[in-house]
Amino acid sequence: PKTASNCRRLALQRNVLDADDDGVAIFWRQDVFEAQSIDYLVFDDPKRFQGAVRVVLKHINKDMELAVVATHLSSGQAAKDQAKRLKECTGSSLSESGAADGPSLTEWFSDSAAARPTLMCLDSNASPDSDKQVWRALCNMCDGSVKS
Repeated sequence: PKTASNCRRLALQRNVLDADDDGVAIFWRQDVFEAQSIDYLVFDDPKRFQGAVRVVLKHINKDMELAVVATHLSSGQAAKDQAKRLKECTGSSLSESGAADGPSLTEWFSDSAAARPTLMCLDSNASPDSDKQVWRALCNMCDGSVKS
């Protein structure tokens, strides 16, 4: 069953009752890490309502933080599917108001990585050989510090 989510809430605000909001999850050991914050990013897609989740974790015994970002990009191998994945990576996300004026996934990740070590976990639904634009965007999220 689907659980309540920001994606589902925004879908209902737009009267999209059959929105597909495949989810992602981040799990951690509570005896090792404590969650400092949990944030959500919702992709601007009126039918799918997908997004990303970010958890900032603090190691209990060390003065160390780590962020984990998880997302699941759209599937399909057609050119329109590749364009959709590129938009999910580089296009504006939905803000709390539902307007498409939030940060892109790449901006969101880069901001997180500038503040602390950040791990990206994703199902890209594409290989680097078949979807070069998306992978280039993903690999250059930290101002080009990661090269493909």
